Amino acid sequence: MAMIQTLIQKQAACADGTPLYRWRSRDAQGRWLHALAHGSRQELAAALPAGCRPTLVLTGSEVVPSFMHLSKQELRHLEQLAPFELEEKLLVAPEAIHVAQGPVAAEACLVAYTDRDTLGTELAAWQGLAIDIQHCVPLPLLLPRAPEAWTLALEDELLHVHAAPGYGLSLDLALAPLVLRQLVEDSGAPLELELRAAQADEMQTLEQLVVDCLPGLAVSSRMLAPLWEQLLDPDDCPLDLLQGPFARRLPWQRWWQQSRPLLALAACALCAWLAVQGMQILSFEQRYQAVDREISAVYRNSVPEGVLVNAEQQLRTRLARYEGQAGGKVLTLLSDLVPPLLEQGEMYIMRLDYSGPQRELQLLLSAQRNGDILAFSDAVQALGLDAQAQGFSRQGQTHLANVVVKEQLP
Repeated sequence: MAMIQTLIQKQAACADGTPLYRWRSRDAQGRWLHALAHGSRQELAAALPAGCRPTLVLTGSEVVPSFMHLSKQELRHLEQLAPFELEEKLLVAPEAIHVAQGPVAAEACLVAYTDRDTLGTELAAWQGLAIDIQHCVPLPLLLPRAPEAWTLALEDELLHVHAAPGYGLSLDLALAPLVLRQLVEDSGAPLELELRAAQADEMQTLEQLVVDCLPGLAVSSRMLAPLWEQLLDPDDCPLDLLQGPFARRLPWQRWWQQSRPLLALAACALCAWLAVQGMQILSFEQRYQAVDREISAVYRNSVPEGVLVNAEQQLRTRLARYEGQAGGKVLTLLSDLVPPLLEQGEMYIMRLDYSGPQRELQLLLSAQRNGDILAFSDAVQALGLDAQAQGFSRQGQTHLANVVVKEQLP
């Protein structure tokens, strides 16, 4: 999409003090998109085309141009030096003005200054409406001007003079004779003049002014057209007041206002995602605790006594012992021992340990008589296994003994 340029100029305030403006927009080809509009700042903001580049236009009476002769070293510190170099010409304190640098020729530098507070207040008002002013230029510098010529434009008793690159001023028509003569004395007379006015009577006034104040100068062109029909693109203006403290910054406020709906939607989506994740984590935690309780119950059923630290790990360790390592066959071995164990009547296994590397099963048996344990050992040996009963002891009426059963190596 082609970039749209909107020129904005502040005018006198209405009766209640509300500032009024006039504005007009044109496309990248220089075609005006609508007639010159007038209204308040809010009306202007509502009428701005989407994506346009606003330019604040100041009258030449609000901006005072001046030439300064500075060395190259001094030009580097122009922003600090200029207010004090201009102090003799000022009616206010140097701190009260904002100085902008224009074209530099040799050691002569064109500067322009305006009231700092007024400009700052105006720019802040537009920023408050999320409108990023792209340029701030004096109106006379937007008037077309041929090389070595002056352009004089008359609008509503206000004379605009574009006398040199970056040098322009606006003044009341009554002061024009005095100012034009002084301008000729300071910078010399131009080779020719270009006159511009919206109406024929204003053109006659300009011609009479030239005869009275600038006799002998040729008028190369005359144009009857509204002033705003003739204004050039501010991108080509050699002087822009948006410098130093008023230089353009990244438009964070405008970006924030434009992105707030999207950020709000993203925040809602994030909150919903976090809520779902929290509910899933809570559900998984509850399921984990239920499974952990079941594992602990299974462990306690298998091992009624002893310290319970990590039921799952302790069960895995015991199962590894029973299943054996390096090809042990503990389950097959236990199935072989069950029949002789049942034949002995009231005989119980109090503890069972299996060592895979030794292929050795250790049983702590309890019985009413030691003979029952010995009979069990003999029955196991009859199965072709190596069984030894050892470590006999007694607890009350119960006899205990360790029976070590080893698998026969192939």
